[in-house]
Amino acid sequence: VIVGSLVGIAETDIAATTGVGTVNIEGEYEVACNSADVISVGQVLDWDASASEFVDAIGSAASGDNENGVVAVSAAGAGVTLVRVKLLPGNGSTT
Repeated sequence: VIVGSLVGIAETDIAATTGVGTVNIEGEYEVACNSADVISVGQVLDWDASASEFVDAIGSAASGDNENGVVAVSAAGAGVTLVRVKLLPGNGSTT
């Protein structure tokens, strides 16, 4: 969940009709990542809104993308679709 420039993780499903729910903006979570990327521990990742996954570098950010909002705390090789990240409140920027 992107809230302004923050990356957050919803505690439960948030209904599209209300848009109301609890969002965590701190902590570590397992999230979707691009299976073509090779991600190292400590690497800052970007949220690709159109693909609904974290990527190693957006390149040219599009509307809804968030850059620098999380850091990988586990490695993910090619073919892997999940990576563990730590949220970095205050570091992200959203297009």
